[in-house]
Amino acid sequence: MEPVSEMSATMASGYSSEETLSVLRSCDLTTAISRGTVSEKMLERCAQEGRIDVRNKEGQTPLMLACLTGLEDVVKFLLTNGANPNSNSLTKGNTPLHFACMVEDTVKEECLSGRCYRPEKWTTTKVSIVKLLLKYGASVQKNLDGWTPACVAAFYMFKDIVDFLLLIDDGSPLEDKITASQILGVSQATLEMPALKDAFHSFRRALELQEDAGVITGQAETSELALCFSKLSLTEFHTLEEIKSVESSESALQAHAFLVGERLFPPSLKQRYLYPSLTHFARFLIFHEGMVEAGFQILSVPLVLKEEKNCS
Repeated sequence: MEPVSEMSATMASGYSSEETLSVLRSCDLTTAISRGTVSEKMLERCAQEGRIDVRNKEGQTPLMLACLTGLEDVVKFLLTNGANPNSNSLTKGNTPLHFACMVEDTVKEECLSGRCYRPEKWTTTKVSIVKLLLKYGASVQKNLDGWTPACVAAFYMFKDIVDFLLLIDDGSPLEDKITASQILGVSQATLEMPALKDAFHSFRRALELQEDAGVITGQAETSELALCFSKLSLTEFHTLEEIKSVESSESALQAHAFLVGERLFPPSLKQRYLYPSLTHFARFLIFHEGMVEAGFQILSVPLVLKEEKNCS
């Protein structure tokens, strides 16, 4: 039989036929998928032997990794041969739907706040995989951080996936859809080259959903960051009227984004992504806006929190 199309190019690019056979003999299915060395023959053998859902040491199934790496043909094979579309990873509780909404390369993930991140490169394939999973019975669940797949897609700025998941009737509470729209706005507004127009529309959609449903959000507990921003008359907005009044204000939208992100992001993403972006924003205030004192106060917030984390 012919090898799976997405795998054949990878096999040809990095391995000789003998090396490929050696790898396939020595590694399990999850490893082969991660390495890009899986073939249709290996998939069929694993299906015949009942190893379609065998996990790796991180508690991830082959389906999870195929969704993560964007191997649509592999995803379809696994689903048609009985792979569980609703399993949870053992460490973070992510389902295959969560993995389909992520970027597979940690280098790319670390570039989320930089100019090089372009989610459009993966969008078409990722949308197709999400639809496949839903077709085969995947349900929308929350991971251990309390995030739905739409929230994860929002973090990675897969707007097409967010839009699709918000439109389907999956029984998710309205609050989850509001949260996904907010997270999308945070990611868009805190880029090195912020997409502020897109961020404004994401934040506006969240507030429209909120107001249409009569949902009233309580004021978050005042944080050190909120106090720093308040000295610049910057705050988190809670109504459509408020957000519309600052549509053209870069600093106001970004401050709103950081405050929303501080409230919604899990600690790991705050440390790895949000606070480095906040540091960049503080430096901009210091060196380009002449707001030296305020900039240093904002700059001190992630440093203090990092120190507290190291001491705990």
